[in-house]
Amino acid sequence: MKKQEFEIKTDLGDFQEDEIYVQSLLLMNSIHNEDVSHESTTKKNAIFDLMQKKIHRHEQKVIPFDAVRNWLLFGAVSMILICIGVGIGFYKHGYNSGRINSVQANIVVKTPFGTTTEVELPDNSIVVLNAGSKLSYPSYFQKERVVSLEGEGFFTVHPSESPFIVQTSKLSIKAVGTLFNVQAYPNEEQTFVTLSEGLIEVCTNNNKHESLFLQPNQQFILNHETGELKRQTVNTENFTAWQKGVFVFKDVSFASIAKCLERRFNVQIQIQDPDLQNEHYYASFEHNENLETILQLLSYKRNWTFRKNNEYIEIIKKNKV
Repeated sequence: MKKQEFEIKTDLGDFQEDEIYVQSLLLMNSIHNEDVSHESTTKKNAIFDLMQKKIHRHEQKVIPFDAVRNWLLFGAVSMILICIGVGIGFYKHGYNSGRINSVQANIVVKTPFGTTTEVELPDNSIVVLNAGSKLSYPSYFQKERVVSLEGEGFFTVHPSESPFIVQTSKLSIKAVGTLFNVQAYPNEEQTFVTLSEGLIEVCTNNNKHESLFLQPNQQFILNHETGELKRQTVNTENFTAWQKGVFVFKDVSFASIAKCLERRFNVQIQIQDPDLQNEHYYASFEHNENLETILQLLSYKRNWTFRKNNEYIEIIKKNKV
């Protein structure tokens, strides 16, 4: 059998990686080939030397595995520590503000004329809003439970160590756990705060250093024009019956009664004569009585009557009809 001959090159300086590989294979074959081994000892030694140089040259570019692993481990630990630090910072910020990962928002509830609305606050307190009223409160409470009222509302305050504060345009009412009614319509002459249960503290916005405390069945009255403050004992049911749709008027001017009727029945009532506006009434009406019936009863033995127009109801003196 004819022996296979191999050509082994000794000048490997310009060889690429794959060419050196081929020459090395030729060298390995030559070891088992007597003719080639005997004749090319010098060539084989030259190939070994050049291959060794190539190997050393590549070894200088290799980064030890242990060093890579250590650097990766150091980087991973650093990132974990940074993430933990940032997380703790966000957590503390959220905890100190009373809520984690939550955005504070202001909620406004408006009750149109002709209706009443019951609102449950974030602390489980309940507010019943009368017609034409507006309540503003945050989406969650922090150190103090503060709400703003324009109009009339009956508050059932959930007991808590955090004070509950109702702010109106003229005064503030502070409570902890109690039942009370606030009537603070901006176009009215007076603001009324009536306490059913518990204890509340009332102060005006003009003088917050002086306050009055109310006991059950007491009422606080603020005159918007004169700034006069008055505290009196009342029958609280007369001032909270509106929740059941009942009107109770005790020595109330006709102008104030007309505004109550406007809010309840969503109408406009015009009283042309100033003397009629200042007349006072004692009356009560059940929830199922309509506007026309109420006006007929109020006008009984009075010197006025009413007539309906398309957009409003007009109150006029009888001698001008």
